[in-house]
Parts: sequence; structure tokens; C-alpha cells
Amino acid sequence: MVNIILWIVARLVWLAGLIFNTAVDSTLNMNALLANIPVVDIGWRIIRDIANIVFIFIALWSGISITLGLQAEKAWGLLAHMVLVALFINFSLFITKTIVDGTNIAALHFYNLMKDPASTTNADAGISGAFMSGLKLQTLYDSKTIGKEQGTDAARAIFNEGGKNVEVSQVNIMLVGVFGSILMVVTAFVFFAAAFLFIIRAITLIMLMILSPLAFVAWILPGASGLASKWWSTLWSQAFFAPLYMAL
Repeated sequence: MVNIILWIVARLVWLAGLIFNTAVDSTLNMNALLANIPVVDIGWRIIRDIANIVFIFIALWSGISITLGLQAEKAWGLLAHMVLVALFINFSLFITKTIVDGTNIAALHFYNLMKDPASTTNADAGISGAFMSGLKLQTLYDSKTIGKEQGTDAARAIFNEGGKNVEVSQVNIMLVGVFGSILMVVTAFVFFAAAFLFIIRAITLIMLMILSPLAFVAWILPGASGLASKWWSTLWSQAFFAPLYMAL
């Protein structure tokens, strides 16, 4: 019964590690991900065209105001800001991708130091393998590490390991089963949680890339500067999450 429980939770850890490895590999190699999902380039062009329509109305209002002498100074200032923002809009996707790629390169540096270089094509041998190697969860199945030289008053099972009889008490079997299962469940939770955070990071960065033109347009729209600040803060926090996580 203990072996069945350990088998189930061990498969849960394997599944969590597999998802964790896939999520990390996909999000840190953002260029390959975007090459397979062209939604960013398509969405960015649509948002950029909408922003250009907004500029047309701003230019029209500024021209009318200057011609009629109504708040001409404010109109000239708005027109100058519009020209500057219009230049940045055309480079908004490039600026965003540069920030994301820079942080991903830093994260990949730590990631490659942890990942087993001999198993680059095996999804099981990603960063979760480094955690598993440190936790030594596989030793839970080694009967030689439990119950050797135990007292004779407890009921015992005899395992033949390499031609040698190794005594394992029922107490130790239960301890390994209970605490080993708890440790593996916690490990699986950590892997699932980290995978979820990296997936959320990738989705958030994709949305930020698509909406990057609006972040610059918000600088010149009345009352929209707060949205631009929120966009930038979200970009910096999500971009630097990966290298900080890998460094820690």
C-alpha cells in the first residue's frame, strides 16, 4: 500500500516537473515562442493603426485651435508631444522586446548553469532535474537506507538487494511512506506553482507587447498617464521576475 501511494505521488512530481521544464523553456526562449505564435506582430500592427487614428484627431484639433487662436500655446505643445510619441510608437515593440530579451538572457545564464548539459533534448532533464538531484527524492525507494540494523522486536520485511538481505521494519516503511509522500506532494506543488507563474509571465508579456503603442499614446491623452505608468511597472516586474527567480 505504501509503495502504491509513493508511486502515485512520484508520478505527480514527474508531471509537475515536466510542466515546469516546458514552461521555463518556452518562456525564456520567447523569440522561438513568438515565431510559432504570430499574434504579437498582428496585434501590434492593429493597435498601432488605432493609435495613428488617434493622432489624426489630435492633429486636427491642434490645427483648428492654432488657426482660431483657441489655446494655441497648449495646442502647439500637444502637437510637439504628439510628434515625439508618434516616433516612439513605431519602435514600441522593439523597445519592449529588447527589455524582455535582455532579462531572458540573464535568466538563461543561471538556467544553463543548473540544467544538465548532457540532456538538452529531454524534457525530463530541465531545471526540475536540478531540484530533484538536490532533494534526493529517489532515495526514498532505496531499502538499504531504511531499517538496516533495526530491532528484532518489530515486524520486518526482508528485501534482497544485490544478494544481501536487508531488514526493513514496518515502522520505517510507514514513516517513509507518510513523510516521503508529504515531501513529494510539496515538491509537486512548488513545481506547479512555479510553472503557473512562468506561464502567467509569458501571457502578460505578450499582452504588453501587443498594447505597447497605447502605452506611449497614454502619455499625451488627458488623465491616461496612470495607465502608462501601470504598463511600465507591469513590464519591469514581469520581465525581471525570471532572472531573479533563477538567481535565487
